[in-house]
Amino acid sequence: MAIDLSKHNHILKNSFKIGFEVECCIFKGKSNAFLRKIKDLNKKITIGSDGSLKPNKIGEQICPLDGVTKIDVFDDSFELGTPPLPSEQAFILLEQIFELIKIYGYTNKSCGFHVNVSPVFHGDYKKINPFYLANKPLWKEIKRKFKRGNNRFCKDVVLKPSIKRNPASFLKYLKEGRFYNYNEYKYEYPHNYQHKNAISLWHHLIKMHEFNRTKQKFINYVWHYGVISFDNYKPVKRKDSRIEIRGFGNTDYHLKINDIIYYTNKTLALFKESFEKPIEKV
Repeated sequence: MAIDLSKHNHILKNSFKIGFEVECCIFKGKSNAFLRKIKDLNKKITIGSDGSLKPNKIGEQICPLDGVTKIDVFDDSFELGTPPLPSEQAFILLEQIFELIKIYGYTNKSCGFHVNVSPVFHGDYKKINPFYLANKPLWKEIKRKFKRGNNRFCKDVVLKPSIKRNPASFLKYLKEGRFYNYNEYKYEYPHNYQHKNAISLWHHLIKMHEFNRTKQKFINYVWHYGVISFDNYKPVKRKDSRIEIRGFGNTDYHLKINDIIYYTNKTLALFKESFEKPIEKV
């Protein structure tokens, strides 16, 4: 049955391109058929793996190297990346992918699902207020819905006090490709701008934390593990420029496409809201 997008006006406007990262587990012996079907849907879908995926154990076999040791046998797992498409087309493709997962495999608690968003128009991209987006309640709402609150790959993002005091200056430095040199206590341009682009600034500007009750202190996490990731938010819009929402996933998430549609529509509404917010408002 075709998905119904009629109530989701921000998706229907197609003013954003969306790409998905779909993590899934596939029954042993079914992977070749599954991947052929995936490529039949869209040849630009990328097929990879992720070390955090933990498919089900299905048995044991003798190690071919020594002919003695027993080794565990598991189902296969994949991370699929869909190309950026106008939002309505993106969800039509996603529904087709989910139908294949229903036939050939499953999703479990190790499976994540990420939504990558980028405005179609350069003018809209320039108006994004990333600081306004960074710690909105919507991301926690998504994590609660998909029971990802304790997942280390989608931690809450908290703005540092320094950025709250002067967000406009920080965004200026970001777009100019400068970063903060803690040894010199000043902003400067990276020596190799091509490889250390402006987005590497974000870990200086935004922090993620979790309170460790045992040690009674806050622990910082690697930047790209945030529930919203700006790793690919470039100073100037490029083909791969995007902001990633990482709070989806978990067991049977591929059966919850209506929830994904609902929260993605709310995400697009929030992006549009950020267009109207001056950088001083975070």
